[in-house]
Amino acid sequence: MKVKTSPRSKCPAPSAEMRLHKTCDQMELLQTRISVLRARHQRACQRSRLAAAESLHLQLSVMEGMYALYHGYAERQCQQLLKDLAPECESRE
Repeated sequence: MKVKTSPRSKCPAPSAEMRLHKTCDQMELLQTRISVLRARHQRACQRSRLAAAESLHLQLSVMEGMYALYHGYAERQCQQLLKDLAPECESRE
């Protein structure tokens, strides 16, 4: 079996499974960042620091949007993996 390489490098192209794992790792990092921003935003609101709260709200919105995009990508990768694995599982039976 020949491994595909990208034209820019001699490294093998990452498999769908590897891309999915990397995406999940990134989602964990984003989730951590979101929870920190959410706590900072709540603190700023409680202390009536409106400018800081607004800035944190915007940052939080961006992070949540990025998380949603990563989630959609991960979902598509899972569906692709399941579709690729289905013929292999049927041939074993």
